[in-house]
Amino acid sequence: TLAAGGTGLVLGPMTSGSIIGNAIVGGAAGGAHTSATNWMYDESRSVGQSTLLGAGAGSVGTYIGGIIGQRLQGLPKQVSVPVFQTPATITMPLPSAEVVGNTTETIIGNMPALISLPDAGNNEDQNE
Repeated sequence: TLAAGGTGLVLGPMTSGSIIGNAIVGGAAGGAHTSATNWMYDESRSVGQSTLLGAGAGSVGTYIGGIIGQRLQGLPKQVSVPVFQTPATITMPLPSAEVVGNTTETIIGNMPALISLPDAGNNEDQNE
């Protein structure tokens, strides 16, 4: 948690709407996080694999989040729901297209945190 929070605190503000920029930031975050956890837990996870995975997730998340945000531009901003079969309604605001796109980008961009990389020093996993 400390490693993820530290890399997110330093690199998070550097994200943008640029696919290449977010790929660079995602790769840097993945490599930095793996380096930090390798040091903290005396592991030897692959920093290179983590960097590539972070870069890929950063670029794919930015691309898909942008597409979703564009496609949802024309949807209504709120919905009215009838209350107990009466003429009274409750109006609920819906998240904007930008919020949905950014949320999608964040979810996809952070998926590498859920993937456990094999130990780079463990030759048994590489031979199987």
